[in-house]
Amino acid sequence: MPDSSKRILLVSPSISDHLTDKIEKGLKSGRNVAEVLVGGILRKELSLPKGRVVFGSAVSASYFSRLALYPKMFFKIRKMLKNCGAVYSWSVDTAFVSLLAAKSLRGKKFIYGYSDVHPVATRKKGIIPKLVRFVEKTIAKNSDMVVFTSPLFRTEYFGKMLGLEIEKYAVIENKIHREYADFILENYNPKPVPERDFVFGYFGVLTYIDAFSFIKQAAKSGIKTLVRGLIGREGREAELVGGVPNLEYAGKYKNPEDIPSMFSQIDVSWMIHSFAPETNFQWQMTNRFYEALMMGVPVVVQKGTAHEDFVLHNDIGLSIDIYSPEESIGLLKKITPQDLKRWRQNLKNLDKSRYLLGDGEYADMLDKVWRDSSCGV
Repeated sequence: MPDSSKRILLVSPSISDHLTDKIEKGLKSGRNVAEVLVGGILRKELSLPKGRVVFGSAVSASYFSRLALYPKMFFKIRKMLKNCGAVYSWSVDTAFVSLLAAKSLRGKKFIYGYSDVHPVATRKKGIIPKLVRFVEKTIAKNSDMVVFTSPLFRTEYFGKMLGLEIEKYAVIENKIHREYADFILENYNPKPVPERDFVFGYFGVLTYIDAFSFIKQAAKSGIKTLVRGLIGREGREAELVGGVPNLEYAGKYKNPEDIPSMFSQIDVSWMIHSFAPETNFQWQMTNRFYEALMMGVPVVVQKGTAHEDFVLHNDIGLSIDIYSPEESIGLLKKITPQDLKRWRQNLKNLDKSRYLLGDGEYADMLDKVWRDSSCGV
C-alpha cells in the first residue's frame, strides 16, 4: 500500500465536473504524492466517473439540497482520510465537512481550494450572507493551505471584506493542464479570419440574466453568437434562445473532447457575465478565459473585471459594458478583420505560462503543506 502520509483525499461538490478532473491531475503531479483518492457528491443528472466514491447524490449544486448528506459525508470522509495524509476540498459545505473530518483525526492536513465567492457571500445584509462569511472565514483560518484561483479572492474578499490576512496560501489560476492542452491543440483547426459576419461564441454555464439579455440584444442587432453549455436550468434552452435571430444554441459539451470543434467555429469569445463591484464577478479568473488564450481566439470582456487589464495591456480583444448596450454594440460592430488579425498575432506572442498550468505549481504547494508552511507562495 502507498505511504498513507503522502496520499491525498480529494472531496468534490460535483465529482463529474471538469474542475474535479483538473484538480485531481494537478495533485497527482506532486513530487511526493503516492495516490489521490476522489469522493464527493454526484449530481443526479450526471454520470459517475470510474474509480470515484459517492458520498451522496443531489439534484443541484444548491447548499440546501445537500443538507441531509452532511452527516453521512462526514463519516465517509473520516473513514477514507484515516489512510491519507491530507484532504483537499472546495465549496463552503463540502470544505467545512472535510475540515471537521480532518480536525477529528490527529495529524491530518486540510487544503482549502477557493475558486469562487458565492453570490450570497457578498451581500451586505441578511443572516445567510453573514453565516456563509463566518463559515468561510472559519475554514480559511483553520486550513493548512488555501489555494486561490485568483489573487483577488485573498486580498479583496478575505482581506478587505472578511478582515482575515491569510498567510498559508498559494495562487494556482484556472489555467489549462498540459495533458488537456496537448489533446485540444492536436485536434484544433483555427477558423480563418472572415472579411465580415464575425461569429462570437459563448461557452459555459450561462445563468447570468444581465449577460444573456445583452447577448440577445446584440444578436438582434446583427451580432452572430454560437452558444454551447447549460443555459440556466436544464431544458430552458428553447425558451431563452428560440426565435432570436443570429443566436444559435448547439447543446451542452464535454471538456476537453468538444473544445477543438467549438473554437474552430468562432472568431471572438464572449467573456462577459452579470457584473457588480466587490463581488465574484469582479475578482474571478475563469477557466474559459484561459481556454480562449490557448486557442488564440480574441475575447470580449466586461469592464471592471480582473480580465480587463490583462486584455487591454496585451491588446487581445475588446472591453465593453453590457449595461451600456447601445454603445457596446456599436464598438462590436466596429471590429475589423485587421483588428482580429492583430489580436490573434498578439495572442500567439503570449508566453504559454499565461494560460498553461506550470508543471510544479501543485507540487510546490504540496511541498509546503507537508512542511507545514507558514507563508504564502
